[in-house]
Amino acid sequence: YANRLNGLIQGIFVAAITTVIYPMLSQEANKDSLDGLKKTTMQGINIILLITIPSTIGMIILANPIVRLAFERGAFDTTATYMTTGALVFYSLGIINASMNSLIYRTYYSLQETKTPMMNAIFASSINIVLNFVFIRFMAHNGLALATSISTLASSMFLLYNLKKKIGSFGFSGTIKCGLKSLLASIIMGVITYFLYGVLAKNLGSSNIQELISLIISVGTGVIIYSLLIYLFKIKEVDWVINLAKEKLSKSKS
Repeated sequence: YANRLNGLIQGIFVAAITTVIYPMLSQEANKDSLDGLKKTTMQGINIILLITIPSTIGMIILANPIVRLAFERGAFDTTATYMTTGALVFYSLGIINASMNSLIYRTYYSLQETKTPMMNAIFASSINIVLNFVFIRFMAHNGLALATSISTLASSMFLLYNLKKKIGSFGFSGTIKCGLKSLLASIIMGVITYFLYGVLAKNLGSSNIQELISLIISVGTGVIIYSLLIYLFKIKEVDWVINLAKEKLSKSKS
């Protein structure tokens, strides 16, 4: 159940980004433009960071009400909610890397290179299995979720290391700056969202409808605050996304 919720971010937002960027990667690869390929890859990673960092923090601080609203009914009791919440928190730690992997795989595919992605899948699965046996002993089912998140981190490092060997250095300074700005904005958003939800839940009540209203208002407020902050922080990928959206909109109208 936690994995279903965790997959929403990748299934909706990240999939849309990778779908848009993949043709751009293929175009740069066909032109033998490694600089263009690296630039497009890093832009994609930065956009993924802008989406997944706040999503991770949001999932962690609102894990309990999200699980309760999504599943708690019938045989799915408060104990099941508690267990699923713990798993969701640990799964959420891997959202960033799992999403990055989806994009990096497409960079390899644009280069018509499939051996490294296959080796990476074997590598990540092996680490996941080993960590499952280690963590499940003292963390139970939460250990399985944490093992998955750690294996996605190892997978990202493996993919980026081999991609750097293949096409050269990326220059991660811009990505680090983007990630730090997103993290700062996400922390501010998370604190405000957490306390706002607490106040709303206390005053509106605890029925499903009232809790849903509290959650929607809190998440909506958090999205607005985060959007304003990353715009004020002058993250260039924000302008790139806006211009890309305008371009797609104008094409659809014509």
